[in-house]
Amino acid sequence: MVAQAAGAERVKRVLITGGNTGIGFETAKSLCAKGWDVTLACRDKGRAAAAVASIKEQQPGAQVSSLNLDLANLASVKAAASSLVDTGCADFDVLLNNAGAYSPWEAYGQSKLANILFTYELARRLKDYPQVTVNCLHPGVVRTELGRYMVNSSNQMWMGPAIYLASFFFKTPQQGAQTSIYLASSPDVANTTSKYFVDCKAVASSRASHDASVAARLWEYSAALTKVPADILQPAKVA
Repeated sequence: MVAQAAGAERVKRVLITGGNTGIGFETAKSLCAKGWDVTLACRDKGRAAAAVASIKEQQPGAQVSSLNLDLANLASVKAAASSLVDTGCADFDVLLNNAGAYSPWEAYGQSKLANILFTYELARRLKDYPQVTVNCLHPGVVRTELGRYMVNSSNQMWMGPAIYLASFFFKTPQQGAQTSIYLASSPDVANTTSKYFVDCKAVASSRASHDASVAARLWEYSAALTKVPADILQPAKVA
């Protein structure tokens, strides 16, 4: 999910979850090259530091930093949010929710559907805030480290070799990052919201992803898990 807020002419700031590798890292490099101030939100401090160092080595003077964030740990999420607010660094132009990993394929697929449902529900709730846009995307099948989460003790004999062979037909991380970069930085989509993008073009998402009642329940469940008011943003009425 990519959320974009309109801002004055100044250095734009982006927070990228999971930005230390793969699509997130390539997106970070590209936005740094455009002069953006980039924050990589990662759970592994060492790998985050290495990613920051790599970008600065390739682009001397790049405005890039890291934030410790483990999305599987709500205490870590709250701590990260608090640190940004307390230091006055929470005014991002773009939030790019890039991180994602689930061992079973079924769970991973459900999480992607949930991302789209949540995007559409958030867009409905932001109807009265046109300065904030929310979109989601499918980067394509990309050669990233995500494949390692799909291999376990019960399938390692065939899954590992299968992923390796198939990877020769996958997009590179740089190719997979293009839609994220486009949504984060292109003026062509500055006022576009509640859309699903593939290869930098808005396309129709699945029928299931447009179930507004399921999206509303997902929002309420998410609010309960994170202990925030479900009515933090009032939804627009759905016909």
